[in-house]
Amino acid sequence: MMHARLRLCAVIAAALLALTACASDEKTPVITNAPPPPAPAALPGDWSESSLDVPTAGAATYAAPNNPKRLRAALILGSPDKAGEVAARELAVMLAHQGVASLRFDGPPQAQLDYQQSLDRAGRGLSALAEKSGLGDDRLLAVGHGAAAPLAMALGAGKSGRGQMPIALVEPVLARLPAGTPDPLQTAIALPRLKHNLISCSDADIAVDCTAVQDLADVMTGTHVNFVRLRGVNHALQEDESRDPAKYAATDLPFSATLNRSLGSWVSMQ
Repeated sequence: MMHARLRLCAVIAAALLALTACASDEKTPVITNAPPPPAPAALPGDWSESSLDVPTAGAATYAAPNNPKRLRAALILGSPDKAGEVAARELAVMLAHQGVASLRFDGPPQAQLDYQQSLDRAGRGLSALAEKSGLGDDRLLAVGHGAAAPLAMALGAGKSGRGQMPIALVEPVLARLPAGTPDPLQTAIALPRLKHNLISCSDADIAVDCTAVQDLADVMTGTHVNFVRLRGVNHALQEDESRDPAKYAATDLPFSATLNRSLGSWVSMQ
């Protein structure tokens, strides 16, 4: 009886070895993700931009479809520099291709503003966007690029007097901010827990400390944040590994395809 059991065990072991040998002859399947499509460089054909004067806040540009239907709308807050101007314009284009109308200020304010003044200006821009688009607070988004990221965070937390809203912090600058800016980590704690948010940080962006951005993302974990690590993208959101600010105005550089896809995923989750 014992010998029979030993023979049975030997047969089973041999069968397992044979199966393992056969499996080892097969090539391990390689799973690859298709690269994202190129980022758009212009608004969709049925969209257009118009000028809008925001009372006591300055001139702004409104991008929307010519025949608007039910959509979302985002206030885009950009850094007051060339990179911020380029990035804000491209963010409007990317969002348009996701069906999101947008409002962005044309250039920096006429006078240097502290944090509270900047937040008041952003709040007026948000109200102008809501009125122009005809949308309620539940359809609004806030996008902050660079040093404007803390303002977008404040809007997300409802600090403008309007409702809380989802936010995207694109290449956020969290140091050397205007006077009176609260600690971004403390602001992050006040963000609503049921919103889907987005943060990006690129290894080629010399204006951003990705370690600090990681700390911010860790605090925002409870808000369903998607932290996107970009590769070879500069502060103007162009695919450029040179780390040369002189190229922020270059017209031959494509914009980040990965950021474009990530924005699309963020919008789809709202």
